[in-house]
Amino acid sequence: MIRNSLWTINSFLLDATLSVVEQPDVAEWMKDVGVAVEDVDSLLKRILDYWEPSEEDKVENRRLMISNFLSMSSRQAILVELKDMACMLNYLVNRGAALGLWVEMMDSMDPTHDDYSAILSKEVIGREEDIDQIIELLQQQQCDEDGNAPFIITLEGTMNGKTTLARTIYHHPWVHRHFQHRIWLDAPLSIRSIRDFKSNVIAKEIAKYTGKSCTNTDYWPLINEHFGGDRYLLILDGVQVSHLFAYKWKEFMLKLLHCGAPGSKVILTGDCFYVFGMEFYIKNYKLNMLSEDTGARILLRYSTFVHPIEANSNHKEKASPAVTDMQIPLKYPLLVKGLGLIYRRINTRLDKEILSRYDLDTLLKYYSWPIERERYFQYQELFGRYSNQCSDEDLFEILVAEGTLRYNWMKNTEYDVPFNFKTDPCFFRMKAWEGSRIPLQCRHLYLPIHSKNISKIKKVIEKAGVADRLRTLILHMKEKKEQIYQYQTVSKILESMFVNLKHLCTLHMGGIMIQYLPSSVGTLHCLRYLNLAENKIETLPESLCNLGNLCVLNLSSCKKLKELPRQIHKLRKLQILKLSSCLRIQKLPESITWLVNLKELDVGDCCYLSKLPDDLCSMKNLMQLEMHGCASLTRMPIGIRQLTNLEVLRGYDAIDGLGNVMLSELQTLTNLESLHIRHLERLELAEEKNITPPTNLLENQCLNELTLHWEWWNDMVAEGTLEPTMQLTQGFQHNLRDLIVLKMVSYMSDKFPSWLMIADRDSLLNNLTTVHLINLRRCERLPPLGHLRNLKEVAISGFDSVKVVDETFYGEDHNSVFLHLRRLTFSEMPRLEKWVGLKHTHSRLLFRSLKELTLIQCPKLKEFHMRFPESLSLKLLLSNEMLMPISKFVGWQNLRQVNMLQIFGCQELRNLPDGLRMIPNLETLEIINCNKLEALPIWLKKSRLKSLFLSGCPALSFIPEELKFMERLTNLYVEACPKLQRQSQVRSSLCFLTTLCR
Repeated sequence: MIRNSLWTINSFLLDATLSVVEQPDVAEWMKDVGVAVEDVDSLLKRILDYWEPSEEDKVENRRLMISNFLSMSSRQAILVELKDMACMLNYLVNRGAALGLWVEMMDSMDPTHDDYSAILSKEVIGREEDIDQIIELLQQQQCDEDGNAPFIITLEGTMNGKTTLARTIYHHPWVHRHFQHRIWLDAPLSIRSIRDFKSNVIAKEIAKYTGKSCTNTDYWPLINEHFGGDRYLLILDGVQVSHLFAYKWKEFMLKLLHCGAPGSKVILTGDCFYVFGMEFYIKNYKLNMLSEDTGARILLRYSTFVHPIEANSNHKEKASPAVTDMQIPLKYPLLVKGLGLIYRRINTRLDKEILSRYDLDTLLKYYSWPIERERYFQYQELFGRYSNQCSDEDLFEILVAEGTLRYNWMKNTEYDVPFNFKTDPCFFRMKAWEGSRIPLQCRHLYLPIHSKNISKIKKVIEKAGVADRLRTLILHMKEKKEQIYQYQTVSKILESMFVNLKHLCTLHMGGIMIQYLPSSVGTLHCLRYLNLAENKIETLPESLCNLGNLCVLNLSSCKKLKELPRQIHKLRKLQILKLSSCLRIQKLPESITWLVNLKELDVGDCCYLSKLPDDLCSMKNLMQLEMHGCASLTRMPIGIRQLTNLEVLRGYDAIDGLGNVMLSELQTLTNLESLHIRHLERLELAEEKNITPPTNLLENQCLNELTLHWEWWNDMVAEGTLEPTMQLTQGFQHNLRDLIVLKMVSYMSDKFPSWLMIADRDSLLNNLTTVHLINLRRCERLPPLGHLRNLKEVAISGFDSVKVVDETFYGEDHNSVFLHLRRLTFSEMPRLEKWVGLKHTHSRLLFRSLKELTLIQCPKLKEFHMRFPESLSLKLLLSNEMLMPISKFVGWQNLRQVNMLQIFGCQELRNLPDGLRMIPNLETLEIINCNKLEALPIWLKKSRLKSLFLSGCPALSFIPEELKFMERLTNLYVEACPKLQRQSQVRSSLCFLTTLCR
C-alpha cells in the first residue's frame, strides 16, 4: 500500500512542479509530500537498520536486532507508525487527485516492472520507426568485412527522449524472448563530476544482479559465472564519459565483450564518445527530435486530457487557438509536456511573459534532477551557500552516510549552484532568535549558537514539537574561539537534548568548542553521520560505540584528543573515520582492524602517531589510507600488499625508518589511482647499502594522481648521488598516460625526468589537469608545460635557480599555449627577474582561458613581457619588485586585461605604484595586511573601480575625497584600519554604496 501510494504521488509531481507558481494549495501539497517522503524514508531505514542479514553470525545478529529494535520502540508501535504512514500517503493521493493534478503515467510505476510495457505502448508516440531500427540492430548477427559484429549501440541526441526509448527496447517482446538476462543500470553519478566514469562501480552494480555478495573489487568472475553461456542485454542509462577516462571505458567494454554468449548487446544513453581501437564494436544511432506533428499530438494530450486520434494527422490546428498561435518549437518531449500542462490551466496565448513567470526551463530542470544533485544543494543551502563551515567533502560524506551516494575518493564537486535554488521546507536554517520559530515540517535544522542563547537551544526545539522527527541537526558557533567561555554549558544542554532526538541521522557539531561529548550520544541509535571536528575533546565516551548504524565519524583537528574508545570495533557499519591533525594520538586501538566495512582511514598530520595496528591488512574493504604528515610513523603497515581494494595511498614511505624498502609492496595494488610516496631521498642511502629498489614498481596501475616527495636537508645534497632518483622517476613513465594530477616536492636533481621534458603533442602527460612543482631548487629552467592541452592549474614554487620564464615553458606548439589553463602560480622565486612572451604568436593564442595569476615572493621580478587576452585576476603576495617604492618594473602595460587586483602582505608598500594607472579595466582592488600603506592615490578617481576592500592596514589614514563622487563604486569594505576616518563618516560620505562594513 505504501509503495503504490508513493508511485501515485510521484506521478503527480510533474504537474505539481509547474503548478506551484500559480496555485498556493498545490504548493502546500508539495510541502506536505516532502515531509511525508522524509518520514517514510526515516521509518523504513530504521526498520532495515535492525534487520540486516549477516553471514558471520545470523543467530547473534538476530538477537541483537531484536534487543535494539525493542529498546527504541515496541513492534506494536512500529506497526501503528506504519499504519499511520499509509493513511497519510493515501490522504496525500486523494488531495492530489482533488487538486486536479495530471497523472504522468510514465512516473506511476517502477520502469523495470514487466507491466510497465503497457504504459509505454500508450505513452510513447512517434518513435515506431526508431524502435524498429534499433531492434534490427540488436538482431544483426552478420559481421563486417573485418569479421566483427556490432556489440555496443549508443543512442545520441540531447533532450530527445533517449531514456524513454531505451525503456521501450528493454520491454520489447522480441528482447524478452531473445535475451536470457536483461539488466538496466542508471549509471551512478560521481559527486566530483558528472563526466567521470567509474567502471568498477558499474561492474559492482552488474554483480548485484547475481544476488551473491562480493567483497573484492574483482567482480568479473562473479559476472561471468552468472551469465554463463546465456545472452544478455545491458542498458546503461546516463553514462557520462570524458576523454580523460577513455582507458577505463575501453577496459570495461573489452571485459564485457568476453562475458555471456555471442549475440549479447550493450545499449548506452548519455554523453559518450568514440573510443579509438573499439570503433568496430560500436554502432551510433542518432535519435532525432520530435517531429512537429508528434509534438502537437503530445501537446494536445497534456493540455486537454484527451488522447489524440491516431487517424487525424492535422493535430496542431485542431488543438486550440492558443496552440495554433504558439511559435514555440515542439521538439523536446519533456518541454512539450510542460507546455501542455501550463496550457491546461490558462486560457490565453502562451507568450514570453507567461513563460518567464513560470520559468519552465528551470522548473523542468529541477524536476528531472537526479536525487544526488538535489540533496547536495539542499544540504549546501542548509549550511549556507557561502559558508566556510562545510566543505564539498563534508557534503559528500553526509550523502554517503544517508545512502544517497556511493563512496568515492574523488570528493570535490563541479556542480553549478542555481542562483534561484530554494530549499524544501523540511530544511530550515534558523537565523534570528527574537520571534523566530521552527516550522512543524522541519526535518533538517541549522541552529546557530552563542553564549547568550545556549540555554534556549533545547526549549526552542521542544517548543516546535520536532525533536523526535529531526533527521539532521547542525550546530554552529559563530563567535571567535577566544571569546567563548561556556564550553561546559553547551555539553550539559546536549546531554539532556540527545535523549529526545531518537530519529536523528546526521549530527554536525564541528567547531563548537565543547570539551567533552555527553555520554547520552549513545542513545542516538539512528545516527549515521557524526562530525566533531575542531573541538576541545580529550576523551570520547564508551557509549559512542553503541552507535551501530554510524557510517561517518569525523574527529579531524581535535587537537586534544588522546585516544579512541577501546570498543570502537562495535561501529561495524563505519565507512569513513577521519582523525587528521589529532596531534596527541600516539596509537590506534588494535580492535580498529575489526571495522571490516571501513573504506577510508585518515590519520594525516597525526604527528605523534608512532605506529598503525599490525593487522591492518585484514581491512579488506579499505579504499583510502591517508598517512601524510605522520612524522613519528617510522614503520609502514605490515602486509599492505593485501589491501587490494586500495585506491588512494598517501604518505607512504619508499623506505621506512627501519631501512625496509617498501616500494615492492605496491605492485599488487592494481586498483591504486592516487599515490603519494615520501622519503624518496632514502633511496640514496639504500644504494650505499647495496639495496636495489625496484624502478618499474607500478606496472599494473593506472594512476590518476601521483605525488613524489623528497625530504632533503642541505647537507644531503651532493653531486653524483642522485642516480637512484633518476632511475625511479624514469620508471614511472609506464604509468603516466592516464595521469591527471602530478606533484613533485623537493626533487633535487638539476635535470628533469625525460617524460617531463617532451615538449610536443606526443607527450605522455596530455591528460594532466593539475601540475604542482615545489622546491625544485637546482633546476635552472622551467619544464615545457604549455603544450598540455588539458592543463587547468599550474603551481611553480621554490625554483631558486630560475632567473627567466622563457620560451621553453610554452612547449614547441606555439599555436595553442596553455589552451585551458585557469590558474597559474609562481611563488618563492628569489632570482626570477624576467618573464618573456612569444614574439611571433598572437596574444589570443596564449593563456586563452587564464582567470587567475598569483605571484608570491618574487622580489626581483622586473620585466613582464607576457600579455593575456581576457579579463584576469592578479594576486601579488609578500615581497614583489613591481610593488617596491622605487620600482624599475617594466610591464604594467602588458597587464591591461587585469580586472581584479589583490595585494597581500607587502610590508614595503607605502603607496600604490603609478604603473597601476596602465590597467584601465580594474574593477576590484583588495589591499590586505600591508602595514606601511599610508594613503590611496588620487588618480583612483579616474578608474573604473567598483569594489574596494581594505583590511589590516594600520597606517592607512587617507582615502581620496573624490571617491565619494564615483557612482561606479558600489562596494567598500574597511576593516582593521584604525587611522582611517571613522566608520560613521565613511557611511555619511559614501551613502550610495551598497556594502559598508566594519
